[in-house]
Amino acid sequence: MMKCISFLLLVAAAQAFVTKEVQDSKSQLDLPAPLFHSLHIFDHPVWACTIGWRPIRSTEDILGYRLVIREEVLPNTRQYAAFQELFIYGQDKSVAAVAELKQGLWYEYRIQAFTSRGYGPLSVANALYIYKNDGLRQGQFTYSVMENSEN
Repeated sequence: MMKCISFLLLVAAAQAFVTKEVQDSKSQLDLPAPLFHSLHIFDHPVWACTIGWRPIRSTEDILGYRLVIREEVLPNTRQYAAFQELFIYGQDKSVAAVAELKQGLWYEYRIQAFTSRGYGPLSVANALYIYKNDGLRQGQFTYSVMENSEN
């Protein structure tokens, strides 16, 4: 009897996993990925940036955009972990603010459009690095951006 119940639970779990996998594969819509076009850095009162993209045009009713930012786990490792996930509502929206950035770490960011039926593809990853200037301008910080940082 116990073996029968264990077997039924195993079958039910396997069916749930397969069903979830099929649903996930259908959730990506045939939408173009948004393209980034601007990045502005601010250092007062904390390090922050605004990231801009070109809104996409589609026959689908775009509800908004999802911006995913990952932070480097340890300096100079290029190993990333989740940092922030922002939802920006409105088809015509094209900018988001990201706060609490830290000096000396890389940040990777991507964006995707979403509708009531699911998400489009993620954009190509871009990366941002903020570091202390080498002394040419005392007390000043600078940043570098590396586009297309696919790992």
